[in-house]
Amino acid sequence: LHSGAGHIAQRCEVPMILGATWRERFARRVVEFSDAIAPPPRDEPGGAERLMREVAPWFTQRILEHPEQWAGWMLPALAWTATGTAPTATREQFEATGGAVRGLLAGQPRGARLTADPVRVAALVRDGNPLLVDGSRRLVLEATPLGASLLREAQRNVRMSDLPRRVSASRERIEDEVTRMVLAGLARIEHPGRR
Repeated sequence: LHSGAGHIAQRCEVPMILGATWRERFARRVVEFSDAIAPPPRDEPGGAERLMREVAPWFTQRILEHPEQWAGWMLPALAWTATGTAPTATREQFEATGGAVRGLLAGQPRGARLTADPVRVAALVRDGNPLLVDGSRRLVLEATPLGASLLREAQRNVRMSDLPRRVSASRERIEDEVTRMVLAGLARIEHPGRR
């Protein structure tokens, strides 16, 4: 957590109240607030940082109760004590999926879209390195800048044939990255008329 809220509470000598929200069935939202937390004394060196360390477990508990909704939780990946195993694929799966992706990038069949659920997956940059995160499966995967760009395009439900115009990379590189994302379950390809 950034310490800005702790600095404000300390400097203004006001209590801090934490808040979190999550979704339940039928689009119902639940909002929860903590009890008031007393600020550190105004002249305490490092008081704001101490306060933020003390409130972090309150957020961690709520993140771990609703990990599938991680996108609204400001990087719960930092609170995970363990992550899932890396995805794998056979050479045959990679070649078959890559061949299908190649045809779709060329526009055959027409109208196919690359999609990804923005509530479940996201592209992040941490310490200058792009990462792809799947909140529901607790996966944190190293990525390339192209992979991060393609995931963001997938979250916009982009047509496969439009990808070469929307991202700056060769068709071969796009094909490889999309193939990896589909095989990893981070994105999927939707065909018109198919469910």
